[in-house]
Amino acid sequence: SKNQRIASEVCPCCKTAVIANEGRVYVSWRQVLDGDHRHIAVASSTDGGRTFPPRTIVSDDNWQLSACPVSGAAMYARPGGELNVAWYTAGDAGQAGYYIAKTVDGGGTFGSRLFVGEGASGTPAIIPTNADPVLVMPGQDEQVTIARISDQGGSYDMQRGVLRGANPAAVFANGSIYITFVKKENNSGTVWLAKR
Repeated sequence: SKNQRIASEVCPCCKTAVIANEGRVYVSWRQVLDGDHRHIAVASSTDGGRTFPPRTIVSDDNWQLSACPVSGAAMYARPGGELNVAWYTAGDAGQAGYYIAKTVDGGGTFGSRLFVGEGASGTPAIIPTNADPVLVMPGQDEQVTIARISDQGGSYDMQRGVLRGANPAAVFANGSIYITFVKKENNSGTVWLAKR
């Protein structure tokens, strides 16, 4: 099919995200709103990506920034049409750091956001596992935070771990989580692998 435009007036450097679940395709990006407010948006399609309704802003973070934060969102879908979105913000609506919120109506509305940890501006990752998903967040001072997300009756229970490093990527395979990250040693960068 030919390419189609889903949104305009978006942050040019923040990563997009896409996920498919139960016949629905979700797309996320950072939207530039009036007054240079930059918030995470989600739109979903029920016809295989042919059409998308107007986007929904996940949370009014009141983050006004005349530059791109280079920080996109991560998404994770659970059975029954639930979508979880994690992102970084430094807006006036609360403490700077990573937040998570969910929708159960295909991205039409999102519940209140939940603060999940401090960090530096970056793009988190949500890694599906055989049990609860794992949230990987770039942090300040060369720290990577790993949090297992357990949904407990509408709220989240976080079990945390920390790695010394930056620029993480992660995948789940053969019953383990593999996390790569960059670490500074002797004025040079090195790549490390952690297995959890």
